[in-house]
Amino acid sequence: MVVLAHKIRINELHKQAKGRYTHRPVYHHLKEEGTRGNRDRTLRLMKELGIEGIQYKSFFPLVTNSLHFFDYTPNLLREFKTPTQWNEVWVADTTYLRIEHGWCYLATVMDLYIRRIVGWSV
Repeated sequence: MVVLAHKIRINELHKQAKGRYTHRPVYHHLKEEGTRGNRDRTLRLMKELGIEGIQYKSFFPLVTNSLHFFDYTPNLLREFKTPTQWNEVWVADTTYLRIEHGWCYLATVMDLYIRRIVGWSV
């Protein structure tokens, strides 16, 4: 009888969450309601009911595709020991910043002589 009530409540919680909840959030809701049991039991009962939470794949930022047939540009910086004046050598880089609604790309340009960022864009 207790297991049946448990299963009914698990099903209700799963439907309220539109199928997104895995066994952990369901267990925490049951625990807040004062229902006895543990996470393993909740997982077992969800498996018996044939329900599981939807797990979305996390976004992985795209990087350079190196599988191409283009020629590579030689590294011209090897000729320089150290820059001797401003605006002689600039280097650039990009990085990914995780924000609330996804990813942001930050591109920076640095002057090697003064070792300072001279430009950036998000």
